Amino acid sequence: MTLAEGLLYAGDPANYKKELEQLAALTPGQVQGALRRWLRRPAYTLAVVPGERTEDGGPMGGWGDEGTTPPPAPDAKAPVAAIRSGPPRSAPPVAPVGELTFPAVEHATLSNGIPVMLARRTAIPKVSLALSFDAGDAADGGARAGTQSLMMQLLEEGTETRSSLEIAAEQERLGASIGTGTSRDESTVSLTALTANLAPSLALMADVARNPAFAPGEVERLKVQRLAAIAQAQANPLALAQRALGPLIYGEAHPYGSVGGTGKAAVIEALTPADLKQQHDIWLRPDLARVTVVGDVTMAELLPQLERAFGDWRAPTVAKPAKNLAVATPPARPRLVVIDRPNSPQSVLLLGRVLPLQGTQQGMEALSLANEVIGSGFLSRLNSNLREEKSWTYGISSGLAGVEGPRSFTVITPVQSDRTADSIRVILDEMKAFPAARAVDPTELQRVTDGNIRGLPNLYETNGQVLGALLQNQLLGRPDDYQKRLPEIFRAIDANAINAAARQYLQPDEMVIVVVGDRKQIDAQLQTLNMPTEYLSADQL
Repeated sequence: MTLAEGLLYAGDPANYKKELEQLAALTPGQVQGALRRWLRRPAYTLAVVPGERTEDGGPMGGWGDEGTTPPPAPDAKAPVAAIRSGPPRSAPPVAPVGELTFPAVEHATLSNGIPVMLARRTAIPKVSLALSFDAGDAADGGARAGTQSLMMQLLEEGTETRSSLEIAAEQERLGASIGTGTSRDESTVSLTALTANLAPSLALMADVARNPAFAPGEVERLKVQRLAAIAQAQANPLALAQRALGPLIYGEAHPYGSVGGTGKAAVIEALTPADLKQQHDIWLRPDLARVTVVGDVTMAELLPQLERAFGDWRAPTVAKPAKNLAVATPPARPRLVVIDRPNSPQSVLLLGRVLPLQGTQQGMEALSLANEVIGSGFLSRLNSNLREEKSWTYGISSGLAGVEGPRSFTVITPVQSDRTADSIRVILDEMKAFPAARAVDPTELQRVTDGNIRGLPNLYETNGQVLGALLQNQLLGRPDDYQKRLPEIFRAIDANAINAAARQYLQPDEMVIVVVGDRKQIDAQLQTLNMPTEYLSADQL
């Protein structure tokens, strides 16, 4: 992109070098001069002051401060022909969608037992790689929420031989990018590297993953940042609802029953460098690891380089830890859980339940398509009703958790406060009606089957997209060629299968409904729902 912009705007692909030289030569006086020249000119300020709000969105009242005027109305007398540039043209024909191309997958194993998966793609001389561990936020459970994610974040903040600045400088020199993070089920160190620099990039990645320093200063700095993020989450209605739901539907004893990877303030405050090193040594070990690679490299070229970086890594003598995803979840019962957020102009609704399904259960594509019909996507029934017809929300969505253990189904939306209870009724009614009173219709069936088939080629264009698909396949026990099978799978799903999935899994009777909003505005509304109601405070999350 940099080379192309230089060629386009300056006629020189190497123009970036000149720009860098100009930046390096700037003096404080020149910067101050630019500041005085450009930022002391008179400023134009426009204040938009809303008027009375109505359900149809208007009228909004005045336009603002003195000296401002509304935009002129279009000239109703102007002939239509005056704005046409020529005769109307018909839309071009829709071209046939090409077949999905997904790379073949090869498997190997390092000398220490780490499995390796490679999907070779030669379009660009780069490699994307993930070193993933069977850990994730679920390794914390509710009691130590935030520990795993903070430990992973600190990997990039220095090793036993490199400071964080040296790690950053070496990445830039190599043209590599290293990242760390957690999902619900896995902790991952990722790498994007030039094929020509893969060996030294892997050496740097291995140092980050295997030899973190957990320097006290770095630990304290990131703890302060994390505590600020938790405080910010406790002030954010969407984040509050999400933090509340896991413990409510999974229970705090389940690995998924935590407030999420950000964690709890009390847990973060108590963590020491020794605690984080212990967490690293327990969970980041070769017998919990696997390597997934996508890019311009052969297995014959890849394995020796991986051996040099990770082959001498030996597992500790203590037994490897395991997450118990079979812990019983609380009996499902419908109820309202209200979190007061004074003066909030909106209420956030988050409905959720645990399904009697494991993420590794196969043949659930009909359920995924049923979810698209009810709430996933702009054309879903919930969005068409609450946003397009009633204008009570800017958007609503539903989702199925892509986890290894018990899956959950959720619906989330912000709604205007005076329509909090009405919105809940609409959501519940739409879910109950599918399929009892309103089965999937032909248009919806075509959209979620043929429409998905047509969209598949766009989903796996980049190395990163293919890498993400392979990681998901491994987590959920899918075959290597799962993506190539999807067109055939979608074509085989009919309306009866989608209706059956909705009837069995997407009914609202056992859903917990978390409501974050101003109790002074919503309590009276919620009482009309005649549902058991509980109350939480932000400080409890």
